[in-house]
Amino acid sequence: MSAGPLVTSILATVRRVLENMSRAERAFVGRRAADAQMSDEGQKAAVRLQRLMGRQGEMAGFFNASRDRIKALLSRSVELEATATAMAEQMEALRADEEALADAVAAVKSNSRAISNLARSARLLAINASVEAARAGQAGAGFAVVAKEMQALSDESAARVEAISTHLDRLDGRLADMDARTGQNEVHLDQLRKAASDMKSVLERAFLRAEEGRDAANEIHAEIAAELDELTNFIHLLGEGGRQTDDAKDVLDENRRLAEAILAELTEAEADVPLRHGSAS
Repeated sequence: MSAGPLVTSILATVRRVLENMSRAERAFVGRRAADAQMSDEGQKAAVRLQRLMGRQGEMAGFFNASRDRIKALLSRSVELEATATAMAEQMEALRADEEALADAVAAVKSNSRAISNLARSARLLAINASVEAARAGQAGAGFAVVAKEMQALSDESAARVEAISTHLDRLDGRLADMDARTGQNEVHLDQLRKAASDMKSVLERAFLRAEEGRDAANEIHAEIAAELDELTNFIHLLGEGGRQTDDAKDVLDENRRLAEAILAELTEAEADVPLRHGSAS
């Protein structure tokens, strides 16, 4: 094979190589632009994820603060329920004391009625003794004095029993009023204790919901942080890939310059071949 066709063949090959290099350069430029756009979008997404992660952190803080407040309220509701229960127990003891006092008043009333009956009987006996002493004349004078004292004593006893009965009636009325108020207080305490128990149940459920919300927010925060790390790594890989693309393009540019130089030399050599061939002839 002569030098002319060989040079022509090499020239064609070099031209195809240069065309391929041109296509590769365009591909490198397109790839670099795509990488830059993906990196820019990734950075924007990273910023949005950081903001979202911050909001999730705030939400977790909100749930945690709510949990602490609910826990404090729950502690107070437990104390309130315990206080209401203690007061109810005291009211039961007070009612027992009232019943005992009412029984004592009833017993005193019964005894006062018995004393009143005895006083009336003694007064009748004193009156009868006075009558018999009057009939006896001088002989019954001493007995008449005793009968008079007995009548005065029975009258005084009757007056005192009546006064005691009046005081007992007043005390009985006050005990009835106290019993009514105690009943009302027991109703109110039962309502308070039920309200405290209901509030405790509501707060316990709210406490669990707050803990669940906090845990969910923390879990989402962790997931976003993991996604952000992956995105940051992806952006880093894009940057590394971009640098490798730039390095490859630099090598391609260098090879292109070499190929263009070779093409220029081969073109010159191709032009010289016919001349040398003519001289040889």
